[in-house]
Amino acid sequence: MKKILICEDDPITAELFAAALSRLPYQLKMVENANAIVADAAGFAPDLILMDLRMPGVCGPEAIGHLRADERTRRTPIILHSANVGIETIAGELGVGYIGKPFSLVDFRSRIAETLGADQVAIAPR
Repeated sequence: MKKILICEDDPITAELFAAALSRLPYQLKMVENANAIVADAAGFAPDLILMDLRMPGVCGPEAIGHLRADERTRRTPIILHSANVGIETIAGELGVGYIGKPFSLVDFRSRIAETLGADQVAIAPR
């Protein structure tokens, strides 16, 4: 089972992500901020990190720098999500994927499955 670490400070968005992925074959771990993301990522050993661009404390780009500096998380795929109109450029400069907000759940699930190289259908049964 693929593991996804979700770093999201907004409880409603975190709940939405968890609900969108809960019926798919992923093990999820939620964290509320990026301050401890390197330790959480190293201990959890995720196959994917999904994180907000802007969070209190350590912001997304800074957290990505820490993750890339750690041998244990250097190659872990990262997807940033944000309503920032420049998210595509920011993600490109950081060498990570992105999901712009707002997004459809179908597109969200497809992007996750595509990044993980998942064989399963990205849309959960109703």
